[in-house]
Formats: sequence, structure tokens, C-alpha cells
Amino acid sequence: MIEENFETNFLVHQLYRKLTLVEVEKKVIEISCSLMNDEIYSIEDAVDALMQVIDLIEMERQGITSDIESSLKKTEKVVTSSQ
Repeated sequence: MIEENFETNFLVHQLYRKLTLVEVEKKVIEISCSLMNDEIYSIEDAVDALMQVIDLIEMERQGITSDIESSLKKTEKVVTSSQ
């Protein structure tokens, strides 16, 4: 039961991570297309949108770092308890 719950939570977390990356890709494509096709879209608009993308990437980096640290702690607990 606990293992199934863990697997479900892990799957949800991985899907959320993929969604975040897709959102970043979508924003970059929108910015690029707007800059190429729209004379009204200004550099300031692009900079604002790119700052949002950078924030999303930073949040994802922090999430990955947190996941790595959490995994290391769990591994240490398993190794310690098995000794």
C-alpha cells in the first residue's frame, strides 16, 4: 500500500515536471514567433516574457536539487537501517 502510494506520488511529480518543461518550451516558441511576425511585439515585451521563462527554469532547477537531496537522505536512512 505504501509502495503504491509512493509510486503514484512519484508519477504525479514526474508528470508535473514534464508539464513545467513543456510550458517553458511553449513560452520560448511564442516569444520567438512574436518577435519574428509581430511588429507590435516590442523588445520590452520579449524581455518580460523571457524573465518569466528564466523564473520557471530556476524553479525547476530548485525542484530538481531538492529531489536529489531528498533521495540522498532516503538512501542514507535505508543504508543506516540495514546495517
